[in-house]
Amino acid sequence: MTSTASSSITTPLTSTSSTTTSSTTSTTTSLTTTTTTTSATTTAAFNINLITNGDAETGSCQGSSGITSPVGWNYNGPITQVIYSDPAFVGMASSDPGPSDRGQCYFYGQVSASTSMWQTINLINEVSPLLIDSQTVKFNLSAWIGGCTTQDDTTIVSLTFNDANNTMAGNITSIGPVYAVDRSNITSLIFQQANDFVPIGTRSMTVFVTIIRSYGTTNQGSVDDIALFLYQ
Repeated sequence: MTSTASSSITTPLTSTSSTTTSSTTSTTTSLTTTTTTTSATTTAAFNINLITNGDAETGSCQGSSGITSPVGWNYNGPITQVIYSDPAFVGMASSDPGPSDRGQCYFYGQVSASTSMWQTINLINEVSPLLIDSQTVKFNLSAWIGGCTTQDDTTIVSLTFNDANNTMAGNITSIGPVYAVDRSNITSLIFQQANDFVPIGTRSMTVFVTIIRSYGTTNQGSVDDIALFLYQ
């Protein structure tokens, strides 16, 4: 079952867990036998946004007429880091409803019917597999999603879980789309989030962002402050 999205804000708890394993090495000489025991600790750090450049603030930021591909993401098509309040473009303004901590830029679809970006997070470096496989680790996926006036251009952010063989583990979680009626036909970004347990066997996660045009030429589907947290 796909996790459902909501517009209420949940702040992941701050927690730190560690898993310790021991290994024993024996060295034998003709006179003595020496045994050395060492411990290796894998620490799971939580309450850290695992997404690189989820706020479109890394690298340069483009006006509406150009294309600046998102830094830190794989991408397909002209998805662009665009500035708020571009005087030459009827897009998002910094004064429009949206995240209070927004920077200078956000992501939008430029001239395209559909455009996308994605990145994969390796969990082996972030959290012990023992914690995941005991199903004690939760995730929180969130983003501010929206568009302009009465247009239904929008964004879907999805999260896929992968096992050690890069086969999907569990179900896909998605947030969005946000249509004009959801925004009361005003230009704005609306907070969306979903949370659940990380599926057993997960060793990596892929965040996929798709911006879709409803009609016209310019794809004004917009998204900012994409975040993915792990917590217990």
